[in-house]
Amino acid sequence: MRVLARVLVFIGLVSIATALRGQEPSTLQRAEFTQLLMGVQAKVVVYAPSRESAESGARAVFDRIAALEEVMSDYRQESELSRLNQGAGGAAVRVSEDLWEALSAAKRIAAATDGAYDPTIGPLVRLWRESRTSGRLPSSEQVAEARSRSGWRLLELDEGSRTARLGRAGMMVDLGGVGKGLAAREGVVVLGRMGLPRCMVSLSGDIAVGWAPPGARGWRIAVEPGIGGVREVIEVENSCVSTSGDAEQFVEVDGVRYSHIVDPATGLGSTRRAAASVVAEDGATADALATALAVKGIMAGTRLLGAFPGVKVMMVEEGGGRWASHNFPLAEGELDPRNEPPAGFEALFNGRDLTGWQGLAGSPVELRQMTEAARQETQRRADEGMRKHWRVEDGVLVFDGKGDSLQSVREYRDFELYIDWAIDKGGDSGIYLRGTPQVQIWDNPIGSGGLYNNTRELSRPLTVADRPLGQWNRFHIIMRGERVTVYLNGALVVDRVKMENYWEPWKAVYAAGPVELQAHGNPLRFRNIFLREIKEEEPTDHDRRMAWWRGARFGMFIHWGLYAIPAGEWKGKVYGGASEWLMNSAKILPEEYEPLAGRFNPSKFDAGAWADLAREAGMRYIVITTKHHDGFCLFDSAHTAYDVMDATPFKRDVMKELSEAVRDKGLKMGWYHSILDWHHPDAKAERWERYAPVLRKQVEEILSKYGPIGVMWFDGEWEKEWTSEQGKAMYDLCRSLQPEIIINNRVGKGRQGMQGMTAAGDHPGDFGTPEQEVPSRGIPGVDWESCMTMNDSWGYHRADANWKSAGTLIRTLAETASKGGNFLLNVGPTELGEIPEASVERLKAVGAWMRVNSASIYETEAGPFARLPWGRSTMKRGPSGSIVYLHVFEWPASGVLNVPGVMNEVKRAYLLARPGEPLSWRRTGEGLRVDVPVGAPDANNSVVVLELIGEAAVVEIPPEQRGDGRIDLLAAEAEVDGGHARYESREDRRCIGFWTSEKDVVTWKVRVHRGGAFRVEVEFACEDAAAGSRVRIEVGEESLGMEVKGTGGWGSFETAALGSVEVKPGMATVRVVPEKLANNAVMNLRAVRLIPVADR
Repeated sequence: MRVLARVLVFIGLVSIATALRGQEPSTLQRAEFTQLLMGVQAKVVVYAPSRESAESGARAVFDRIAALEEVMSDYRQESELSRLNQGAGGAAVRVSEDLWEALSAAKRIAAATDGAYDPTIGPLVRLWRESRTSGRLPSSEQVAEARSRSGWRLLELDEGSRTARLGRAGMMVDLGGVGKGLAAREGVVVLGRMGLPRCMVSLSGDIAVGWAPPGARGWRIAVEPGIGGVREVIEVENSCVSTSGDAEQFVEVDGVRYSHIVDPATGLGSTRRAAASVVAEDGATADALATALAVKGIMAGTRLLGAFPGVKVMMVEEGGGRWASHNFPLAEGELDPRNEPPAGFEALFNGRDLTGWQGLAGSPVELRQMTEAARQETQRRADEGMRKHWRVEDGVLVFDGKGDSLQSVREYRDFELYIDWAIDKGGDSGIYLRGTPQVQIWDNPIGSGGLYNNTRELSRPLTVADRPLGQWNRFHIIMRGERVTVYLNGALVVDRVKMENYWEPWKAVYAAGPVELQAHGNPLRFRNIFLREIKEEEPTDHDRRMAWWRGARFGMFIHWGLYAIPAGEWKGKVYGGASEWLMNSAKILPEEYEPLAGRFNPSKFDAGAWADLAREAGMRYIVITTKHHDGFCLFDSAHTAYDVMDATPFKRDVMKELSEAVRDKGLKMGWYHSILDWHHPDAKAERWERYAPVLRKQVEEILSKYGPIGVMWFDGEWEKEWTSEQGKAMYDLCRSLQPEIIINNRVGKGRQGMQGMTAAGDHPGDFGTPEQEVPSRGIPGVDWESCMTMNDSWGYHRADANWKSAGTLIRTLAETASKGGNFLLNVGPTELGEIPEASVERLKAVGAWMRVNSASIYETEAGPFARLPWGRSTMKRGPSGSIVYLHVFEWPASGVLNVPGVMNEVKRAYLLARPGEPLSWRRTGEGLRVDVPVGAPDANNSVVVLELIGEAAVVEIPPEQRGDGRIDLLAAEAEVDGGHARYESREDRRCIGFWTSEKDVVTWKVRVHRGGAFRVEVEFACEDAAAGSRVRIEVGEESLGMEVKGTGGWGSFETAALGSVEVKPGMATVRVVPEKLANNAVMNLRAVRLIPVADR
């Protein structure tokens, strides 16, 4: 074995921050040594009888670590691990004891964490290193290829023969997640064998300690989370400590922060801002588990700990999340006394005087009832009392037990608060939040931290976490809205409990108020009072979270459940419309519907095939019904037996299989979950309060058991028992479980009907959800997603053959992207678990188009044109200009494509299908003329690319009079004002439909070259039963009336001639205004035409 030359530095008898500053026996000297090993500064601290013995021990430790590096390094081509990787896919090889110990520990921890730590992600680690260097994300294809060569189950170990085999060619084990922890522990073992057990060995964030320093109970180690949390000090002996997080090593790409730690679930650097510290007996466990917990975060991470009895853990997340196991070894009396706030916090108490505080002048109700003069006088007297009974001693805020409470001068809304406190025997106090009592402090067996004054909501703490009387305790309090979370000394004692309004119980807790330190007739001590106001999510944070979804543009919706079995038919009768609503439309009782579960056995279900199809179609995410309105759960739920595992012969967790397959293909997983439930006996008005906790717990399940979830897609929010407040709480719950998740607007009550956009006001949700339509115009600054079926049903309907053509789907995808939206296209698998062949054919056709033209969809934004006569446009912005993609639905047979209104210089024009063949162009008075081939490159949607110099500048060219004098005003060119009417893009419609409000108005602005008299014609359709509405057609200052008659159906269009009007040359405005709404509908409006009247 080649031993590298090393420099050994003796520092000796130096005090360091992580060791106890205590009196040491004269027989032992404290020495410290450092050396560069494993890419970091390895450090040895040892108590030895002489300098010579200390130096000898340190050399032995560094030699042992160097030997382990020779075995485990994946950087050195000649290392034993590199040789194992080079033989991947081949025969098993015998390995050394050192490599065997590392491999077996790594696989053991991978199995226990269900792959959250995975030692075989070497290909992904290599790929991510390249991306961090280049500053560019790898493509989904690159990630998928690297993932195909990963998987801890493919690491085959045989203990009897001590052999290892990598089961797939190209695999690569990376032991970075266990290596340093294992090496640090080995160093302590070496020193112990040499009679030097009082020692500490560290390699960056991985530390192993032996016996405590002389006179101490343990080694004191500072734990710095690095993401806004408060520094803690732990005290350990004969243990290993590892901390993992991205405080120092990260990269930002397109505004998204990625850690150096690769998340095996995504193949990219983790985007979760979290850190974990683990104390364990062995270094490999501490090292690897800290990595896994930093990736998983608090909620999912705590569920891994059952497989690791005895470990001690603390986790923190950006935004105030913090969790510590009850046995996490915080050092007694070591809460930092400096009154120095962590980054992002302000010190409410400066450690010197009472600046920023005032005496308690009265309750919020009492103060509100006082005159201003009385309030000022009362406050003056309260401040006098404060100065008599509250004082500052040695950086501590002290109360003598005789006066009244103390409160902050400022008021706060949502906040995160740290506060240290100490009481003596019989002590009693509390922290009032927004002036409302209280987070309890007392000498009581119940324990401190509970919301003592709650009478309806939980008031007691979840656990007792108080330290002995007289010692310092620390609260970490998070208040968002009405809900409060409290950690006491690292233990969770209150978990998002609603705080009640003590002063006015019939009202919600006040929106803002002071922080108050309660006086209760006994001495108190406080320090380290740090507060961070929690603002509304900053736009940059929101944009970062939304970035992948905005770039994806195309996803798959899956509606699957028991309704696939009857497939739209019940007791011999076929019910039209959506098959997943069969229980409602056929009025099936729950006890009649339930037996379908016994027939649910989809033998042909293949999660991998579904994910493959979505990827082949060019989709980047999948959203599936975890539970639809019928209440049946496609996941394993602990809160109902009406699920796929308990009620069906299939007994496979569909969500587990699909989520794993989706991530394996490099796609994002999303859940649909219905708020209403036709099956649950408590999902009714009179028992809703009993059902709501079940709904919440099932959402917790699906967001905690299945890894990272990209989208949460709620539905059924129209149920009257579901309130806006419940929606906000559900949104907060989802974000607390999965901080990066994106949630639709159906979580709350803000959706405006089927047009799907969110109404003005305080409504939760990240994107709007138009259903079965694309808005007539894009909505700048608003995220939205059109969901649409391929036929007329979301679930599988055996009798529904009204399939949209592949061309329609391709054009709808382009139209949606052209307006800045996403397209969520549905499939309804059969009862056997197969996606219908008609859907497969269409998705493959879309995929074929996407393989050529995906650059015009992914990462694009709405095009710069308000309208184009022959198609749509999308756009990308670059540092030196814009790229505009022209989606040409109607190819010009003349070979000339007129592009109206473009003001920029054109750098280059070409067909996306033939990027190497430039197209010639020339400027005209109205824009550009691009010379294109006579034959369309694609029958459905040919894409012409314009690379423009500078940001795209387009002058809107309104509709104008034709050469023959006619004026055709088409529905696609109209402005629609109102919350209901909207453009229907279906080939058999292309009209303004869903016109169910007389407040909705349709408008065109048109350029008229030759004025005169024009006959007005209206092309429309109306179901006979809905006829009878009256509208007014306004043309300039003139108007004509029209009563809408029945035409035989919403798709049966007729033309009505109304009379004539005079129109002047120039810009004219044409409006269709409802005057009377009959039978809840106006009409479907396809066009208004102005036809010149013959010379008179």
